[in-house]
Amino acid sequence: MKKIISAFILTMLFATSCQKDQETARPDWLNAKIDELISDDQCSISTVTVYDFEGEEYYNIYCGVWSCMFCQLYDAEGKAVNWDSEAFQKFHETSKVIDEFPACEE
Repeated sequence: MKKIISAFILTMLFATSCQKDQETARPDWLNAKIDELISDDQCSISTVTVYDFEGEEYYNIYCGVWSCMFCQLYDAEGKAVNWDSEAFQKFHETSKVIDEFPACEE
């Protein structure tokens, strides 16, 4: 039983360390956009989710009081995404979350 517990703990430590290595660096434009969109009192309920879609990174800034989930979706250059409904449906069905973090740095 001790071997199983030890193996589990080592596996979890390894998985956690690998996950930290995969964290996405914040582009400069992202911090400016967050400052523009999110007030200090909204920081605790705001997140950034980074998606991989067709080999490209996309950033979704979201605050819990907003009524639209993907209104602030940007490409890796910081340009707002303006897709038609078919392209957005494909993004929604096939993109993969590669990172998620609090919008505001502490």
